[in-house]
Amino acid sequence: MMPGVMLTVGSELYPQVREYTRTSTAIVNAYLGPILAKYVEAVDRQFRAMGAKNPVRYFQSNGGLATGEVVANQAVYAINSGPASAPQAALYLGQPYAEDNLITVDMGGTSFDITLTWQGAANVSKNIDFLRYRIGIPMIQVETLGAGGGSIGWIDPMGLLQMGPQSAGSEPGPACYGRGGTLPTTTDANLVLGYLNPEGLVGGRLPLDVARARGDPGASGRAAGAQHRARGLWHVHHRQHQHGQRHPSRLGRARL
Repeated sequence: MMPGVMLTVGSELYPQVREYTRTSTAIVNAYLGPILAKYVEAVDRQFRAMGAKNPVRYFQSNGGLATGEVVANQAVYAINSGPASAPQAALYLGQPYAEDNLITVDMGGTSFDITLTWQGAANVSKNIDFLRYRIGIPMIQVETLGAGGGSIGWIDPMGLLQMGPQSAGSEPGPACYGRGGTLPTTTDANLVLGYLNPEGLVGGRLPLDVARARGDPGASGRAAGAQHRARGLWHVHHRQHQHGQRHPSRLGRARL
């Protein structure tokens, strides 16, 4: 009836009782499917052009691997599939040290993703809420915080310093990028405190402007020094990381 239109059958994708979760999962899959299919096609085409003989395998949010065709038809399994690969990588790296209780972190510009491997097994969750949709499929548990390199510092109505979840993103980016950003971010604080080399990113092709990073963010309304302000941003940011890592750790110990 509608050639070329993706069809998702909820009872096949998620053959479980509870129609709300099944329907919601199918809706998300149908929405993501056409987008992911184009991405998979482009990736496969690129690898074939490079001489690849075998099909590309894609990581899924449940920790498994699948071909591009499967991933395109079951696109919902691609949600958080990147961080979901971390437990297997952590176990591989932990083998020489006989370690199987491991925490992995992945910080980007906007988020900070945490996974736990406890006694050689990763936590698996079901029936999670993704934005405003319920996802029923099993997924490696990934704790995501709005605390990345571009997270913006601000003062809440109580007068307390906060970091994120607002982010400067890549455009305009942190103030030190010199691309129009004016608000203080994690990256700016790290630069002011000397944790970042102003000429060390992308082989020196992305110089960082220390003067812009020290600029008055206009958030606190106080004449705090640049170093003092940066130290406060740094401490709040890392406290968020510490708190986020405690939650999956408690869940891991609770499985004993």
